[in-house]
Amino acid sequence: MPHGTYECALPGDAGGRAYEVVASEGFRISTASRYTDEAGAGTYILRGNRLTFTAGPKNGQRFERVGQNQLRKVNRDGENSELLCTRLADRRR
Repeated sequence: MPHGTYECALPGDAGGRAYEVVASEGFRISTASRYTDEAGAGTYILRGNRLTFTAGPKNGQRFERVGQNQLRKVNRDGENSELLCTRLADRRR
């Protein structure tokens, strides 16, 4: 997965915001299949288009890669959820 900060959001509605950020779901992917979030650090594995967090605070959570820089959370029943995580642009440049 591309390294960087992933912001996660749920769809909004026509009468308000286009999306609602869920800050507690966000994370940062770094080197050697590692990630961090507000609760700590862990590891993940990417098999094809399926990313699974294998250790740390998100252990067991699964995502489907739906674009170069996006992941959609997969519910426990295997169905895709509405939560979409998108890699943010690097603002250090």
